[in-house]
Amino acid sequence: MQPPVGDKYCNRRSHSVSIVVMEKYNLPKGYLSWSAYDLWVHNKNAFRKRYYEGVKMFETPEILYGKSRAKELEDDPTVVGSETYIEVFIDEGLKIMGYLDSFEDTTLAITEYKTAHASPKGKAPWDIKKVNKHGQLVYYELLVREKFGKFNPLVRLKWFETEVEHPVMMYKGCRLISKKKIKGTGREELFERIVTNEEIDLLRENIIKVAKEI
Repeated sequence: MQPPVGDKYCNRRSHSVSIVVMEKYNLPKGYLSWSAYDLWVHNKNAFRKRYYEGVKMFETPEILYGKSRAKELEDDPTVVGSETYIEVFIDEGLKIMGYLDSFEDTTLAITEYKTAHASPKGKAPWDIKKVNKHGQLVYYELLVREKFGKFNPLVRLKWFETEVEHPVMMYKGCRLISKKKIKGTGREELFERIVTNEEIDLLRENIIKVAKEI
C-alpha cells in the first residue's frame, strides 16, 4: 500500500539526515601553549587580537635579545636537551605543547632560561619567591608528567642579566645616539624550586577550564 501524498514518511529516502557533533574545545590553533593560556588569563582582548585577528605582538629589543640568546643556547653543546618539544593531551580533544629550554630525559630534569635587566640599584628581577610563583615551570612539569607518567619535582630557572646600551656615533662633530642595544653583562643566577603533584593537578584543571571558555 502506497502512503498518501503528504505522509511524513513519503520522502524518507530522498532526504539525508545531518548529525551535528559539538566539539568540546574550539581552540584557534587546535592546541594551547603556556603563552596562549597565560595571555587568555590576563588579557582576553589581547588573546582575541593575536589568535583570531592575527595581530602580531610588538617585539621589543628585550624580546629580540631573548630570542637570540635562546638560539645561542640551542646551539650550545653543553646544554642538555635544548628546546625539547613535548605535546600531550590532558583531556579528550585538548592538546597542550611546549618547548623546554633544557630537558634531560634520563632524570626528567628541567631548566628554564630567562634574560632580563636588573633594577637601577642592581636588584635582580628574579628571586626565589618569584620563581616559586612562576606558573610556567609547573606547566612544563605537567607536560613531562603526562608524557612520561612521572616527573622530577626539582626544577631550575637560570637568569642571565642584560643591560641597555645606546651606541654613540660622531657625525660632523655631532654626537648621534642610535637605537638602544641589549647585551649580556655576564652575571648569572640559578634558582631551584620543588613542584608538587597538587600544583600540577590544579594547573591542569585551570587549563581545561580556560580551554572551555575559549
